[in-house]
Amino acid sequence: MVSSTARAAAWAARGLTAERIVALPADHPLRQDIEADTNRRSAPPYETLTPDERLRLLAGLAALP
Repeated sequence: MVSSTARAAAWAARGLTAERIVALPADHPLRQDIEADTNRRSAPPYETLTPDERLRLLAGLAALP
């Protein structure tokens, strides 16, 4: 669960557009660095959840059509 804001911020921090990101292979070091940055930027709201709350959130998301 990564917010589009975190994703856009990670791309913009490197001066990249969505089109340029899509063109990078998944195993490219820059792409992997951006994914790690995106995860770091998205983490704070989820870090406050207890393990039970996390499971309920994931179960709820999995139940969505």
